[in-house]
Amino acid sequence: MLQAIIRQQLTGAELSILLCIIDKTWGFGKLFDAISREQICKAVRYCDRTVKYSIGTLKARRILLVEPSSKRGQCGSPFNNYMVNKHHDTWIEKGGKIVPPLKRGQDSSPFKTATYKCSKTTPKRGQRSAPTIERKNKKKIKKYTPPILCICEYVQMTDEELNTLLLRFGEQSTLKMIEKLDNYKGASGKKYKSDYRAILSWVVDQVMEKETSLDAEKRKFRELVRDVV
Repeated sequence: MLQAIIRQQLTGAELSILLCIIDKTWGFGKLFDAISREQICKAVRYCDRTVKYSIGTLKARRILLVEPSSKRGQCGSPFNNYMVNKHHDTWIEKGGKIVPPLKRGQDSSPFKTATYKCSKTTPKRGQRSAPTIERKNKKKIKKYTPPILCICEYVQMTDEELNTLLLRFGEQSTLKMIEKLDNYKGASGKKYKSDYRAILSWVVDQVMEKETSLDAEKRKFRELVRDVV
């Protein structure tokens, strides 16, 4: 923002008024505030004529947004709502073409929604149109998705999921689980959102139960061999 203000080549009065309004709005955590011209004159120490002309210039260049306020001073002096247009890419350079104001009846007050929208003007050929807030907010941040490994013909999972299975069940049991799920999916044509979750949900139980029964049979066979010997 500071670099954008420096590039605008503002006069001393324009810069003082802009900094004064920034202090009275952003300095107090506000988007806009009702300020009288008399208050601005006292703050920047310029005459009323210079302040009025400089505010008109800043408004025409879209640096300041100004709207009459219902607030009144003690002597009935009028107040205006002032808001600094933080979207400096929509500011008009010094000596640039000023977009004509909207027609009567069109409501484009940024103070009602506390957001600023660019006026719909057709840019010239080769001229870059000013982006709106809606267009900027639509930029979505892409979430990181880990790469999926194709372990078998029908079984896929990430490297992290595969390492988790290897650590929990060992290499032999993990290979049996993957092979069982691969055969089941190939024969039935069923698909899962996550093969890793499918293994944990039912494949583990069947494989471990089968291994337990095989271990029991081996023990019985060893006991028989001992008895015979």
